[in-house]
Amino acid sequence: MTWTKVICFPLTACSICPRVRDYPINDDPLTVLKKFELLRGNTISFGCFLMFGKNPSMIATIDAGRFDSEIIIKDSVTIRDDLFSEVEACMGFVRKHISKRFVISGKVQRDEAWKYPLEAVREIIINMIVHRDYRAQGDSTIKIFNDRIECFNPGPLPNGLIMQDILSGKMASNPRNKQIASIFKEVGIIEKYGSGIKRVMQSMADVGAPASVFEIIAQNFKVTLFPIAEKSSGGVSGGVSGGVNGL
Repeated sequence: MTWTKVICFPLTACSICPRVRDYPINDDPLTVLKKFELLRGNTISFGCFLMFGKNPSMIATIDAGRFDSEIIIKDSVTIRDDLFSEVEACMGFVRKHISKRFVISGKVQRDEAWKYPLEAVREIIINMIVHRDYRAQGDSTIKIFNDRIECFNPGPLPNGLIMQDILSGKMASNPRNKQIASIFKEVGIIEKYGSGIKRVMQSMADVGAPASVFEIIAQNFKVTLFPIAEKSSGGVSGGVSGGVNGL
């Protein structure tokens, strides 16, 4: 078979997926694939191909860029990998290009405060990957500007779903890609269905950042995150580390 990483789930917690299970799935790979209907007879499902494909696929492309203005790009990367690895690759690019401050809190050691709460960024990236319309034209994109991060996902909302339903958190979960959502939940990357956007809004509110903006633009789902105001960090010392190209 040309697809591998078969059931090589990320089974230990890390900075990218802190909720990931720390115990193994003991069933053999074929049993797990059949259990989640990723393998039917001798045919793998589309979700299985995206999650465990050995070779990068253009279908799952994510373009990420650091912009100095609307038209000036300082750094960019095209990410094509299995969906698990794409979460880590996207988070790595974001961390590379957002600043980190040192906060004086009265402790012996200084606290670090990222310009954007990483939990919120992580939830947006996971939602992009899990809920993307992989049959739609266009790629997912992440654009990092000096004053915001914009994330675009191709494809309209599923039939019958409106933005107010998503933001209210009161709707029953109906993930577009049920197999992908099910496996991401099984390994702990998703905590529960339908909670991602609520977690984003709560994470931003907890650190005093401006409310994120969720909108549909030209058949794309767009999320805009705004940075934490410096005054909300409680006294910043030591300047800024990280940022663009380490500056």
